[in-house]
This record gives sequence, structure tokens and C-alpha cells, in this order.
Amino acid sequence: MLVTPTVAAIALTSTVVVLHETLHILGYQLYKIKCKVKMIWWHRIPIAFAVESDYFAGTYSSLPADKRVKYAVIAGLPYTVIIPLCVYWMFIAHPIIGASIGIAHLINWPLEYGV
Repeated sequence: MLVTPTVAAIALTSTVVVLHETLHILGYQLYKIKCKVKMIWWHRIPIAFAVESDYFAGTYSSLPADKRVKYAVIAGLPYTVIIPLCVYWMFIAHPIIGASIGIAHLINWPLEYGV
């Protein structure tokens, strides 16, 4: 059975999404902060999931300095793994998928801080 490019792209994107959120969970575990996984729904259709914690209640700019540092580490952890993977995919494996996932992550990075 052959895998079509569309199926491969969806599978790889889904894997990267799970990896991204798993790395956030790892960051919470490093600081021993309780977190929960939240499913995001759109008209009764699950479209995404996110990891959140009551520890970081409020906006990023309203957090005390020590919590901002922890938040930045947790928020940035997925990018330290996924951006290098995207560079590899762009130049070695598959340029379109690597560029697409990389650009999506570069757009998403400021959104991690509520910008």
C-alpha cells in the first residue's frame, strides 16, 4: 500500500503537533508544575489540543519575573527541537514540508506569549 503525499503530510504534521505539546508537558515536568491537556473544539469538532496550568494565570507581562522565566522556558522548549528538525527537512529531506512546518512554528512562537 502506497502512502499518498497528502496522507504523509497530514501524518507528519500531526506528529509534530503531538511532539510540540509533549515538549511543553516536559517543560512543566522539569519545574514540577501541574498542567492539564485541554482539547480545543470548533462546532463540536476537535481541532487542536493545548497544555495549560493555573500556575501561569494572567497575561505573560503581568507575571512576576521568576514565573516569566519559567514560562519562557516551557513555551520555548518545543522550538529548540522542532525548528532544527524543520531546517533538516528543508535542506535534506523534504523542502516544502520542512518550510511549511517551520513557518507555522515561527508564526506560532509569539502567540505562545499572548502577543
